[in-house]
Amino acid sequence: MKQIKNAIAILLIIQLFDSCTSSEDTKSNQPQPLSTSLENTEKTNIKTDTIDKVDSNNSAIPITSIFTDNRDGKKYRTVKLGTQTWMAENLAYKSTEGCWAYKNDQNNVKVYGYMYNWETAKRACPSGWHLPSDAEWTILSDYLGGADVAGQKMKNTNGWIKNGNGNNSSRFSGLPGGYHMDGDDNFRTMGYYGHFWSSTEDDVWAWARYLDYNKTELIRNKDIKLNVYSCRCVLD
Repeated sequence: MKQIKNAIAILLIIQLFDSCTSSEDTKSNQPQPLSTSLENTEKTNIKTDTIDKVDSNNSAIPITSIFTDNRDGKKYRTVKLGTQTWMAENLAYKSTEGCWAYKNDQNNVKVYGYMYNWETAKRACPSGWHLPSDAEWTILSDYLGGADVAGQKMKNTNGWIKNGNGNNSSRFSGLPGGYHMDGDDNFRTMGYYGHFWSSTEDDVWAWARYLDYNKTELIRNKDIKLNVYSCRCVLD
């Protein structure tokens, strides 16, 4: 009798073990929760945007290219910023009039390009390009976060006096080419300021922009047309 009870007990233990094993097998065959696997899948499929906009963290690099001016064979770096494509160097086309090298030194042209009075600047850009209007300069500064901060993003990372360099996150590579006045023998402010014409006039004046070694701004001002400034061209 005792042996029968022991046998029954053993059978019950075996059945209980089989039941537990079957339950664990069933669990292992069930679909796993999606939280972990979906998270990993999403991270794998994420791709960095190819949009060229410069955001507040300067996390995207603008699209750059090379343009050749057929008039003299000079090559210019260009940069696409939003809907606009700008020359990323000062214009260095030698016009027959209204055009100067800083201090009449051709070595300065290699870095800063030529400087132009307003009348010459209007027609100095190569075919397919033009001198930007006042409104087009504003589009650029708005794209870079507003005029108050655009200058820092536009100034080159070297060449500015007294640690006035920018971060050049826009790849505009603005340089302090200074300025000159037509009829005046003096050239001024190289290293401190970069002045750029717009095509928008107001009587004897025309609108311009300038970069300042001591400011983060892109500064809008109206100057007499006889002033001699650097030029940047924008694609038609």
